[in-house]
Amino acid sequence: MANEIQYKYHPDNLVLSEPNKYKVGDLKSTEMVLNLGPQHPSTHGVLRLEVLTEGEIVKEIVPHLGYLHRCFEKHAESLPYNQVIPFVDRMDYLAAMNSEHGFAMGVEIMLLLDE
Repeated sequence: MANEIQYKYHPDNLVLSEPNKYKVGDLKSTEMVLNLGPQHPSTHGVLRLEVLTEGEIVKEIVPHLGYLHRCFEKHAESLPYNQVIPFVDRMDYLAAMNSEHGFAMGVEIMLLLDE
């Protein structure tokens, strides 16, 4: 059982797993899809935008979230609520205080401290 292959590489896996709303074959000849982000995970690439354009006009933007997942939920399971705040900071480097505020508000509501 230890030598059993659990995963078999297939060359199309990356393309098949990439989340896209628009497929190239479904676009009109005047439309184009631009991907804005994400960058390398160690930078601020927490978001990818799938932008549908027609010429110079932006027709639709589809946000793809979750590119900076750091197993936050698993870390937080074994910690008291006040020790989770340093992990919340790392969810979005550019908006650390916003994440702290949202987390603290959620904890206060669950502990009925907001009344």
